[in-house]
Amino acid sequence: MARLLLTDDAGGALAAIGAALAIIEGASGYEEVIAVSPAGPLPVATRELVAQILGEVGVHLVPRIEPAVASAPGDTLVSLGSKPVEGAQAHWDLALADPAASGLVQRSTARIVRDRMARHLARFCSRIPATG
Repeated sequence: MARLLLTDDAGGALAAIGAALAIIEGASGYEEVIAVSPAGPLPVATRELVAQILGEVGVHLVPRIEPAVASAPGDTLVSLGSKPVEGAQAHWDLALADPAASGLVQRSTARIVRDRMARHLARFCSRIPATG
C-alpha cells in the first residue's frame, strides 16, 4: 500500500503539522504517513509550538521528522511551504511566522496554517479511494 509523504521548506514544522493531522484523520488509502525534512528533527521551540497548536484541536501527537525518504511506486508526495518540491503531486503554499516574531504572532499564524492544512487534507484525502 502507498505512503503519504509530506515535506516542506520550513525546517519540518509544516510537515509535522500535516502528518499529525493526516494520521488523526485516518488518511484513507495510505498505509503510512511520513513527515520529511532535510533539516532533520525540529528545534525544541518549534516542536513546542507545533505540539501546542495541535493540542488545541485534540491532536496529541508530533510525528518524528525523517531527514530523507526514498519514494516508492504508489507513494504520494505533498509539498508544503513557499517553494514546490520537485516531483510533488500537490503543493500547498503555507508559511509560518518568522521565528523572530512575537509568540502571539507565531501561535496565531500557526493556528491559521493548521486550519488551512486540515481543509487541504480533507479535500485531498477524500479524492484518494480507500484500499484494502
